[in-house]
Amino acid sequence: MKLFFGVAVTALLFSSCQRTEDCSDQCDLINPEVLFVIKNSSDKNLVCGPDKIYTSDQLKIKAETSSGLINIPLYFNGADSTSAATGLFFISGASSSKYYLYINDAVTDSMEITHKTGNPPRKACCPPYTSITALKLNTVLTSYVYPDNTGVITIVK
Repeated sequence: MKLFFGVAVTALLFSSCQRTEDCSDQCDLINPEVLFVIKNSSDKNLVCGPDKIYTSDQLKIKAETSSGLINIPLYFNGADSTSAATGLFFISGASSSKYYLYINDAVTDSMEITHKTGNPPRKACCPPYTSITALKLNTVLTSYVYPDNTGVITIVK
């Protein structure tokens, strides 16, 4: 009986430690971010900082789904549209592989994303995640893959 009680207490303590371990800050995002910046030919950032000519209400990301185009939230990377921000990002998901950038309600660029779902977590306390295995910007393959080589995609206007 003592042995059973000791094993039960040890198992309870071990399982409660596993449940309380929080490593969410070390986990890959379940759905990956796509980071990009819009620049001119002189390498000036057109959405952040002193040279910006586009505001957040002029920019949209739309995803192609089986039920048509849907708006995807677009965020400033690092802050807001002031000089503290460095670019833009959106969250991509496996439900869509084609995304479009709209500037002033006109489509200007496309991104075709190849996702791989259900990747095993790199840490035991993390959930499976979706990766990006390829990203084409306007049909040109980029080096952007998530989570291992994200960097920032540059769109030139």
